[in-house]
Amino acid sequence: MAPSQSPSLGLVGPVCDIWERRLLDCFHGHGLGRRPGGDGLGGEPRLGLCPHCLLRAGGGSSSAIAPSTAGSGTFATSEKSTASGTLTALSSSPSVSVLVPDGTGTASVSPTSVTESPVPTTLTFTFVAPASGINDGALAIAVPAGWTAPTTASSSAGYTTASSGTVSVSGQLITVSNLIMSANSQLTVTYGAGGGASSVLPQARRARPRS
Repeated sequence: MAPSQSPSLGLVGPVCDIWERRLLDCFHGHGLGRRPGGDGLGGEPRLGLCPHCLLRAGGGSSSAIAPSTAGSGTFATSEKSTASGTLTALSSSPSVSVLVPDGTGTASVSPTSVTESPVPTTLTFTFVAPASGINDGALAIAVPAGWTAPTTASSSAGYTTASSGTVSVSGQLITVSNLIMSANSQLTVTYGAGGGASSVLPQARRARPRS
């Protein structure tokens, strides 16, 4: 078995040699072609995955379209073990969560005004998750130039913490990753946490040129 691709069918993955030769009839077990007939040339079209091929079909204009609203969709799945049997619902059917696009949610900060440097301060950012929640997502906050660079060192100015997730910093950028949040839940990010030596200094006002 060697990796191959069929440009005509949009199949990508390790393709068996039988599929290579016949494309529409994978005898290894119901590829995305036809179920073999008595003569091995035709038969009823049947969708499925060949366990020896691991193929992916379509994509692009052939892809499925999710609903335009967030939520969870259950794909009710039934099975029958014989031709004369009755399709019976499985005890558990697969479900897919539909998430809102990136850049959804709301953020605020407190306080909304501070005294210019050198007066230290602490800022608290509150992020409210979207209606679909967040699954292993992230939040990034860019600290403006002139403010204390954020850090994860508790004894240093600009110490930054979060109520959940993992905090990391790079230059003036605060990132909170590994976020798991339910619908409309809140995340708190504290920049200058603890006050005192861990506070931040706002941007100083530029000196006015003498007239």
